[in-house]
Parts: sequence; C-alpha cells; structure tokens
Amino acid sequence: MLTVKELKDSIDRITPKYLPVTIGDFEYVPSISGQTDGDGLLRKSTGEFFGFADEMAFANFSTFIGAPGKFLQKLHSDMRKSVIDYMIQKSHEVEGTITVQSNELLNVFKADQLLLPPDKVVTTVSSLFSDDDVVSQLDFRTGLVMNIRTSSVSTDVKPGDITQGGIRFDATHGKSPEVSAYMERLVCSNGMVATSDLDKLPVRGYTLTEVLNSMQSIADHYLRLTVPRFLDNWKKLTDVRSTNPEQLIHRLSKENDLSPKIETRIIEAAASLTDSSYYDVINLITSFQNAEGIDSKQINKLQVLGGNAIRDMGGHRCTNCQHNLDI
Repeated sequence: MLTVKELKDSIDRITPKYLPVTIGDFEYVPSISGQTDGDGLLRKSTGEFFGFADEMAFANFSTFIGAPGKFLQKLHSDMRKSVIDYMIQKSHEVEGTITVQSNELLNVFKADQLLLPPDKVVTTVSSLFSDDDVVSQLDFRTGLVMNIRTSSVSTDVKPGDITQGGIRFDATHGKSPEVSAYMERLVCSNGMVATSDLDKLPVRGYTLTEVLNSMQSIADHYLRLTVPRFLDNWKKLTDVRSTNPEQLIHRLSKENDLSPKIETRIIEAAASLTDSSYYDVINLITSFQNAEGIDSKQINKLQVLGGNAIRDMGGHRCTNCQHNLDI
C-alpha cells in the first residue's frame, strides 16, 4: 500500500508507458526453456525486446492477434512460434497501443479504444485526499483501478474496529470510467464497494479535461454525503440479526453471482460465527477476498456484495428463506 503522497511522488516512475505500434513490427521470440515464461516480442524497428509480464499479458497479446492464448501455451515452442508469427503476418497492418513497464508487456489495446491516461486521472482525483490517506489498491493492467481510503471519513463500528470510507476509481480502457463509494475495515483489510447508477460517466462528446473534472466532482460528492451515510448504515447493521446466517450467505452469493465453490467455503466458515448480526455475516463473506485461490473477478464481486449490502441495509428479506423481497 502507498500513501497518496507516495503515489503522487512516484506516478511518473510506476505508470506504464503507452506506445503506439503496428503489429507487423513485432516478431515473437520464444524462451530458451520452451515455456511461455521468459518469451516475448522483438520490436524490429527499434530493436527493443518486451517480455510478457505474466500469463495474462501473453493472453492479452494472443487475443489481440486473434489466437487463443491457452491453446498456444500448450504447443511446443517451435509450433507456438509458427502460429504466432503467422497471426502477426496476417494482421501486420493493424495498429494499436501497447502498455509496457520495466521492458515487460502488460497489455495491447485497439487504436480506436478510449484510453484515459492513468497519470492524469491520479493527478486530478488525488487532490481530494490528504497526503497521509492510503491507496489500498492500485492496478494499471487494464488502465487504472484504484481504491483510496481516508481517515477523515471513518467510523468506530465497535471499540477499536474502525472502518474508513473512500472512493474506488475505475478507468478501465475501452469502457466508461466509474467512480464508486468505497469502505474498508482496517482490522482485516476487507474492501467494500457500493455501486450506483450514477457511478458511470459518459465520455462520448466530452473532452479529457471534462471527463476528469466529472470524476473529481462525483468523488467529492460521494465523500461528503454518500460515504458517511453508508458508514452509518454499517454501524446500524450490528443491531440487525439474521435468523439464518447460512441461508443469508446463500442468497447474497446468488444475487452477486459468486462462485459456488467460494459460497460453499463461506457457508462452512459460518459455523465459527459467534454473532448472527448482518455486520458479522457481511464481514465473514467479504473476508474471503483475502483468502487463497480467489481470482480478481471474484474479489470484485465480494467487495460489491459487501458494499451494496451496506447501502441497502441488508435488503428487505423474508425471515425464513432470506430472499430479497425488493427484487
């Protein structure tokens, strides 16, 4: 984790470079081991070599040139090179933008995709926070996904059990940017994102400056009015009891499309609950974002589950089956 000051001071160093490219300018170079670890792309016009940062980076490039990444990884290195070189030649005139960091390729984007510069997003929205506020998530792989929490908006739900409020900024390339209310329970680093129809910003017809200013304006509104209200809800949920915690976990998991395997693990862990309050049940569910073997998509679903449950005060539910009666 970084403080806001540390992020601002290092933004030029840690932000990926964005390079306009033509696909035909690349040649695939397999690793000596024959595996995809250590392989990469040679940019013929400059002599630069960009290794794939990881399997996801390899999959991103494979998808861009129209080849299935998982299939390619199973091929012998000679065959994999033949297929990739063929696909590169097939789309040699296609233009795009690659993101690289420390000479490693992270992603490839179409030339006409909307790309909000992460450094400009950070510079604009960070002005809402103090230097000591904490950046608890920072991901540049698909653009920018960033959670910032602040001590100026917080609540002691129980003595010594502090939850801070903040904002999630999601400027994923190729999609409309989103600004959402964020909360984080400090004792276990459980992040929770409360979504709204107002989160997504329109970009068509707007300048970059107008989009950035809109992100800042929405974040300011959420920090002053929305997040404090959600933190009040969070505290009130300590007094709201579930008559059937396991059934509540099942319903919340289904409503948020959690993996059945994760749902089963959470229900099994519910036996350790010492309190049946919605506060304790939601904490149990969201704690699995820190569990081993949980991928980024499921982590996001767990965080949204927790945030929206706080937003709705758990929802208007049947006391027997825990079905949400508002749906």
